[in-house]
Amino acid sequence: MTGEFFEGRCYKFYKERKSWEEAKRYCQSLSVMPSTLTPVRSKAHYQFLAKLAGKNSYWIGLNNKRNPRDWDYLSGGTSSAPLLSYTNWGKNQPQTRGRRDRRNCVLVNKRRKWKNKSCTKNLKRFICEGVPGQKFSSLQSSPSDQPNRNRGKRRRRYRWSS
Repeated sequence: MTGEFFEGRCYKFYKERKSWEEAKRYCQSLSVMPSTLTPVRSKAHYQFLAKLAGKNSYWIGLNNKRNPRDWDYLSGGTSSAPLLSYTNWGKNQPQTRGRRDRRNCVLVNKRRKWKNKSCTKNLKRFICEGVPGQKFSSLQSSPSDQPNRNRGKRRRRYRWSS
């Protein structure tokens, strides 16, 4: 399997459908490098993720499980959770109906808008973000022939084992 490299991190889109909780555990179990469900760090990063996912909807690591009023990213790997500096909520989103609302996890839909959904009921595709670290040296890298349109540089592809 190959992953795409963007701004110092490696990303892999998984077509397998899982709940948000299952996808989170799957990303965290990857042995190739410390990994988590991807955050969205900027508009350029979001555009990169959209190209990676194609026309598929997918989970990101954004959730409000700790506090219904605060949306936070998972912290993963060797880094702390990024700040929520970019959003792309759909119309009337996020929807929260008080403390008992169980739609605590964020899905990027096919229209590229964010929706909060149940973390356990919906089976969707997902993107893992790998943070280079000690285990990163076990990856085999090879430059891709596809240029990075954001910077005019070649993207690197990395092999993930799972």
